Amino acid sequence: MLANGSGKVRAGQTGIKRGVASWRLLFLSSGEAGLTEHMALAGRKPKAGQEIRLLDIAADAGQGYGLFDSLNGESNGAQFSKVLTDMASKYYGTPAIAYLEKLVDNYPEIPAKVKQAQKLFVSKNLSSGAGGQSNRAALRFALVAAAGELATLWGITGWEQGEALKSAEICFKVWLSQRGGDGNQEISAMLSQVRSFFELHGESRFTDWNRSVADDTHAAKTVSRAGYRKHTEAKDDNGNLIYTGDFHGDGTEKVFKDTEYYVLPTIFESEICKGLDYRVVGRLLASRGVLKKEGESFKRKERLPGGELARCYRITSDIFDDE
Repeated sequence: MLANGSGKVRAGQTGIKRGVASWRLLFLSSGEAGLTEHMALAGRKPKAGQEIRLLDIAADAGQGYGLFDSLNGESNGAQFSKVLTDMASKYYGTPAIAYLEKLVDNYPEIPAKVKQAQKLFVSKNLSSGAGGQSNRAALRFALVAAAGELATLWGITGWEQGEALKSAEICFKVWLSQRGGDGNQEISAMLSQVRSFFELHGESRFTDWNRSVADDTHAAKTVSRAGYRKHTEAKDDNGNLIYTGDFHGDGTEKVFKDTEYYVLPTIFESEICKGLDYRVVGRLLASRGVLKKEGESFKRKERLPGGELARCYRITSDIFDDE
């Protein structure tokens, strides 16, 4: 509710809806477990939107002092932490009151300055192809940076100009690195989920295409079949074979093998895309050349081993590419 900015809708004694409390704020938690760890305890996975509302930042400045990048003359991190705690207990609220007074006095010019600062922060720290989620997160870090720079400008912090901006950029880059880039997280999550299925079940649940169906003595025992896998010689964009650099016993060079998966529709839609919209996943895979379409349809009519003609999803080995 903190992140959503509104409280619960409740009824009064007469049954009439009470007014709903609302707010706009940024908040900080010093918890050792992040959102992902908390939800994992309940057997759940966070949505990308939830992770954007509560941004996890590693509490390690990378200088060997844990949270701190400098001990400011103290002997160790524990001692410096105690000094900070003592000072905060003694002087809490003092800079905030001074800041709010300056904010009220200069308010007419503040929104434009903050928006300009956010625009510069985003352009400096995100790529041109960044997703909307990373953009939203960057705006929050930029807001903190702008507030800090204003406080410094007004003589409240005692910092050098640019210090707040530098600190916000460091934290943002750490968050971005942990996240795995500035693309939308749903895309990475979908690709990861599909890839994981084939990594786990590529051999156990996909019958080898080239194994004779009629040969009962060598028939593969596929439990809960998800489809078939077909091995072909790998070729480059010009149609030339791609060799491994190793040789057969007869002296001929070995060729890399590509694997394609012919996935049964029910398995793709209910298992591989569990918890996702399989049509959205299909569009994503097709856009990346991982799924071979038939016209506008994501399913192709294929003649499977044994002569059966069936519609299925045809997935290429490009699913295992990292990007």
